[in-house]
Amino acid sequence: MNLRRTLTTFIQQCLSLPSFEKEAVQTLFPSGFHPQLQNLLSALVASKLPSWREASLAGVVGLPKYRGVEWSINLKSASNAAPAQGSSVPSAVVRLQLEKPSGRVGSRAQQEEVVFELSPGPLQVMLEGLGKIKDQLQSIAG
Repeated sequence: MNLRRTLTTFIQQCLSLPSFEKEAVQTLFPSGFHPQLQNLLSALVASKLPSWREASLAGVVGLPKYRGVEWSINLKSASNAAPAQGSSVPSAVVRLQLEKPSGRVGSRAQQEEVVFELSPGPLQVMLEGLGKIKDQLQSIAG
């Protein structure tokens, strides 16, 4: 277990190097390390560093990404209205498709669907907020 931990720490240090050249990797070995083994390990690690860097960056956990939206309008009978009035309350049912980043290197992101319902009031508040976000993004983009 100690060897695994040491190798993991060593590889993490190698991933932070500005260069993936064999000579850069060799600088991380302690003085007095067996020269032939150092040369062999440096060449091996240097050859794998680009793919390990890519895999480590792909595995960075971040925020979910928007992938799509579906919506429908529902009319519900108002529970406190008299049956003779035939009153109904409209609401929007929104289905957001999201892609959640995976926390594991090499595994795929998971698709997730979030379903929620909005009545006209909260929908208006949400649309106003999204409008402000849109305006700010446009002003930054120029």
